[in-house]
Amino acid sequence: MVQITDTRVAALKPGAPRLWDDKFSGFCVHTAAKATRKGQVRKTFYLFYRPNGGGRSAAQRWYKLGVYAPKVFGAAKARAEAERLIGLIRQGQDPALDRKKRREADG
Repeated sequence: MVQITDTRVAALKPGAPRLWDDKFSGFCVHTAAKATRKGQVRKTFYLFYRPNGGGRSAAQRWYKLGVYAPKVFGAAKARAEAERLIGLIRQGQDPALDRKKRREADG
């Protein structure tokens, strides 16, 4: 069983396949294909879900939770945010669509 932890995320190399959490469906971390000029590798947490009760006919959504930054935004904070969003999704909300609408309104 794989659980996303700060140790696992820190060890990911550039271009590694997405690391999916076996205990939390839809929670993953994506690693950039190449390192930056400074040798850093961008690692981003995502939540994958289907709104409106899910099912194969529902749209697929990717919600960017944030970029990994040790001691600032790690696996525990990303997991907590994903759990909060899952609660909203179960209530019938669509966080990705809501975010898109807010951005469009801000123009």
